[in-house]
Amino acid sequence: MNLKIYLSGSIKKGDKDESKKSYWTDNDISILRKVLSPRYDLTILNPAVRSDDLSDFKSTFGRDLLQVFASDLIIVDARDKKGLGIGSEMTFAKANGIPVISVTPKNSQYNRTNFEYLGQKMDKWIHPFIGGLSDYMLESVEDAAKFILNNFPFNKSEIKNVDYLYEAMQYYVDTQLKADVEMYNLVKDDVTINERIGKIKEFL
Repeated sequence: MNLKIYLSGSIKKGDKDESKKSYWTDNDISILRKVLSPRYDLTILNPAVRSDDLSDFKSTFGRDLLQVFASDLIIVDARDKKGLGIGSEMTFAKANGIPVISVTPKNSQYNRTNFEYLGQKMDKWIHPFIGGLSDYMLESVEDAAKFILNNFPFNKSEIKNVDYLYEAMQYYVDTQLKADVEMYNLVKDDVTINERIGKIKEFL
């Protein structure tokens, strides 16, 4: 069985680029192949491997989205700080019901314990876009590979799709809006925002 996996993560902008700590490596890909190849004919869709014209931003953008769209699932390298591309790719995957697995170790950039943020102290904190756009979060590439081996194809009911984006907004309105003083004051007398909030349920 063929399995197409898109690798979402940072791309080195040249040999001297040290702006990010982690990239998808040959070793990461070897781990995926070692674990999954006995069962799957693995196709790796890697946005860092290409020969198209990178000066054409629309084509470059389209190529990355096409790889996501063509994949059976995407694995996100969330081991440390990333750029805006991964969030866009994750959102596009969710809009199309494509499973998203994030590799985000405990006590790393997006998965923290004993964390203080905007004056709030939390025992556990996961970045809302990593948590909200991931179907599964694993601690390592090997863990992700083993999880895929043992669970793919995933139960469709577990995979978030575009509905989840509207569900999350409605969940906030139902559970947190009145306690969120700044947002509540902004919303309560604004007819346009209230109309938008009312439209959320049309998508559910």
